[in-house]
Amino acid sequence: MKTPWKVLLGLLGAAALVTIITVPVVLLNKGTDDATADSRKTYTLTDYLKNTYRLKLYSLRWISDHEYLYKQENNILVFNAEYGNSSVFLENSTFDEFGHSINDYSISPDGQFILLEYNYVKQWRHSYTASYDIYDLNKRQLITEERIPNNTQWVTWSPVGHKLAYVWNNDIYVKIEPNLPSYRITWTGKEDIIYNGITDWVYEEEVFSAYSALWWSPNGTFLAYAQFNDTEVPLIEYSFYSDESLQYPKTVRVPYPKAGAVNPTVKFFVVNTDSLSSVTNATSIQITAPASMLIG
Repeated sequence: MKTPWKVLLGLLGAAALVTIITVPVVLLNKGTDDATADSRKTYTLTDYLKNTYRLKLYSLRWISDHEYLYKQENNILVFNAEYGNSSVFLENSTFDEFGHSINDYSISPDGQFILLEYNYVKQWRHSYTASYDIYDLNKRQLITEERIPNNTQWVTWSPVGHKLAYVWNNDIYVKIEPNLPSYRITWTGKEDIIYNGITDWVYEEEVFSAYSALWWSPNGTFLAYAQFNDTEVPLIEYSFYSDESLQYPKTVRVPYPKAGAVNPTVKFFVVNTDSLSSVTNATSIQITAPASMLIG
């Protein structure tokens, strides 16, 4: 005859055995159900190669200590960080009337004008050419007088007001007013040889990591610029198929100093933009480095 203790131990053993068998089965089935119900998308090799998933960037531009511009549905809006609200700065209908696909824009520091960039053509890592038009925000119309030429290589607003300095055909020009004629600052620019206000290939790629070689003074009175002379720099040549319709490539020639070769000659100038005159040519003052720096 079995004692109560033996009966109890038998029941506990049977319960433990059932638990050992049942729990893994339940967990296995649950895992299968979860996998079936999982709606997450698998990240595949194709997604990686095609860069399917990309970081979404939020582009903004500060125009004051408490306001910045951003684009939304092709409108340019201004956000006031002090009050936490947004308002339309420039309607998308303005761009529709413009008739060009806008690549970029920049506002003059005094908020009176907006520079519209289009016909963007990339050159090297940082360099490009583009066309520009100026929109008068007070009159709500494009300025059609004395426009900036096509294929401009660089353009920049002065830090205050609305002066413009730009480089075209390797020479520098300054606009005191957007609707008035430009003043020519340099006359020596020559393609692939002399660069005023922009860098040549080696300075763009290896030294400045930028295309611009123009610097406004903080009050917008003076404009400093560098000149790069590649006259003695050897050329590197390579073939380039610039257009799929071409049967033969074109030959690209770039001033490229290798180790031991002649480097570009660099000069530095400053011009007073408040004293520019339509009667006489602009006078640039060359700034030379101290003798200790020249000797090394």
